[in-house]
Amino acid sequence: MAGYNVYFDGAKVNDALVPGPTYTLDGLASVTDCSGRIRATYVNDAGIESDLSSPLPPGTLVTLDYPRGSELSPADQAAVDAIVAASMAESKPPGVVLAITGPRGNYFQAYGNTKASGGRPVTIDDHFRIASTTKSFTSTLVMRSIAAGRLSLDGTLEQYLPGIGIANSSSITIRHMLTMRSGIADYNASPAVLLYLMLTPTGSWNEQTTVNYIRSGKPLFTPGSAYQYNNGNFVLLGLILKAVTGSYIRDLLMDELITPLGLIETTWDVNASGKGSPVVKPPAGGTAQWNPDFLGAAGALTSTVGDLIKWAQAMRDHTRLDAATWAHWTDPDSPTSDFLGYPAPFPAGTPVQFGYGLGLESTGTWFGHNGSWLGYDGQTGFDSVSGACMVILENMQTTTGNGPVPLAAYTTIFRRVAEYLYPGSMTTQPNYKQPTP
Repeated sequence: MAGYNVYFDGAKVNDALVPGPTYTLDGLASVTDCSGRIRATYVNDAGIESDLSSPLPPGTLVTLDYPRGSELSPADQAAVDAIVAASMAESKPPGVVLAITGPRGNYFQAYGNTKASGGRPVTIDDHFRIASTTKSFTSTLVMRSIAAGRLSLDGTLEQYLPGIGIANSSSITIRHMLTMRSGIADYNASPAVLLYLMLTPTGSWNEQTTVNYIRSGKPLFTPGSAYQYNNGNFVLLGLILKAVTGSYIRDLLMDELITPLGLIETTWDVNASGKGSPVVKPPAGGTAQWNPDFLGAAGALTSTVGDLIKWAQAMRDHTRLDAATWAHWTDPDSPTSDFLGYPAPFPAGTPVQFGYGLGLESTGTWFGHNGSWLGYDGQTGFDSVSGACMVILENMQTTTGNGPVPLAAYTTIFRRVAEYLYPGSMTTQPNYKQPTP
C-alpha cells in the first residue's frame, strides 16, 4: 500500500499521501464538531484508491492560541471587560467578541452566547457578517486601481460604465461614490427590496438587479451637494472595478487582498462557514444566511476577529497600498483631503464629528470602517498615533429600536475602549473640511 488520503466533509485535505495511520488536521475553529466528518481512503502501489471509509473518530484535539505577544495588564483587561459588560447591559446583544493589539498590550476575548436564550458561548473563532466593513476592502481595491492608472477620482460613472442609464451618471465621479456624495437612489430603502430580502434572504440577486433599482429610483440630490450613506455607491464601484480589471469583485478581493494577507477565515458565500464554526446566528430580526450579492462590494464579507485584526494592521501598514496613495487615503487634515466632517453618532458627544473620506471613516485619531446589517454590528480600525488596532463584533444589530445606543459595537464599545487605553485618541478632533452645498 502506498498510503492514505484523508477527507473532511468530503474534501481531501492532504497534499501528499499520508504514509501511516496518523494525520494532523489543522486550521479548524476550536468549536468545530468533527463527529461524522472525517473519512479516509487507502491507495495501493498501483495508485488505485479505495472507497471512502466509514466516519472516523478524531484523536487528540489541541487548541492553539492566536500569537499575541504581550497581553494587556490584568487591570486593563478588567477595565475592558467592564466596558463591554456595561454596553451589553445597555444594548443587550447576545454575544460580543473583540481583539486588541497595541503598545498597551494585546487582548482577544469573547463574551456572551450565540443566542439570546441558550446557545453556546461565543468564541474568538466564530464567524460574523462584517457588512459595511467590507467597504474598507473595496475602497482599497479602488485606490489600488487609481494608483495603477486604471481609474481616476474625477472619472465619471458614465465614463467607466457607458450606457448605465442612471441619472446624473455623466457627473457622478469615483470620488462622489467613495465619499457617499453621489446622490443616487438608495435601493436599500425600497419597500419592495426590503420585503424581498425578508421573505427570501437567499433568493436570486445580482448587481444588475441593484442597478435596475437605482436606475428606476429618484436621485436624492445633485452629485457632490450632500452626504447620504448609500450601499449602492459601492455596488457600482464593484462593477467599475470589473470593467477596468476584467475580474469580478469577489475574485479581486480574494486575489489582491484576502489571499495575499492570509485571511483564511474571510469569505464571500451564502453559508460562510469557513473551515470551522458557522456564522454566529443573530437572535432575531436577521438571518445568518442571505445572498451576499444583495450587498456585494458594499458588504458581502464574513470574517473573524483574528482575520480582521490582521486587516486593521494591513491598513495601518499600507501593506497593499503604496505610500503616497495611503497617505491621501488616511489624511483628514490636508487642504486636498477628501475627508469631510459630519455630526458623530456617539451618545456621549465625543468626538463631536467623525470624518468620511474615500470609503474610510475617521474617528478621533482612528481610521477604519463600521458594519451593520440584519443581526450584526461591528467596527474594525487602527489608531494612527499609537499604532493600536481593534476589532469589535456583536451578533445583534443594535438600534434605537431595541436599545438606547445604535450600533453599539462602534459608538459605545470601540469608542470607550479606545479612549480608556489610548487617552486622547477619541477626543482629538482632526481639522476636517466642512461640507458645503
